[in-house]
Amino acid sequence: MFRSANAVRRPFMTAFRSQIKPRSFASLSSGRLFVARQKQQQQQQKQQQQKQQVALLHSQRKAAAPKMQLPQNDLVQMASKQTSQFVQKLRTSSATDLMHMTSKGLVVAFPLGLLLSPSFLCVPIDFAMGVVVPIHAHIGMTYVIDDYVPRGSQTAIARGVLLFITLLMLYGLLKVNLCGPGISESVKALWRKPAKKE
Repeated sequence: MFRSANAVRRPFMTAFRSQIKPRSFASLSSGRLFVARQKQQQQQQKQQQQKQQVALLHSQRKAAAPKMQLPQNDLVQMASKQTSQFVQKLRTSSATDLMHMTSKGLVVAFPLGLLLSPSFLCVPIDFAMGVVVPIHAHIGMTYVIDDYVPRGSQTAIARGVLLFITLLMLYGLLKVNLCGPGISESVKALWRKPAKKE
């Protein structure tokens, strides 16, 4: 019987598609791949050039920057050596040694604080005394507890109370230094005449 026009064209078109179109797609895709690879290579070359420029700038800056050197004079070396020796001595010292060091520090700091009292130079001395005085008092009272409080649970209770009092003293002196006139000025105020009220 009669075939339709589409039925006649189909075998021819399928043969045409199988032979011609895949070749054209392959040629198109290979051309696109070639262009994409060229773009990728160009981008990589640009990135390498930028990296080289950055490395060159860094090397120029390093060469142009002056080399910083710390002063190596005898005074700096002596101060660092004394500080390290003092820290080492604090670590290895006993409670008695620490009490002797705090008493020597207070003998120097207290009169100096009274002399410098109304000035800002007294502030670090006041803060140092605010820490050293409670430590000195705590160590001294620990020896009193060891000597006069009977052994056992009473010693533990007494040491706990002493620790609480030491922390309270530390807090009070810190508050006087931060919110008040400072330790030295407070002591000096004991010998001043009160201001007359009008």
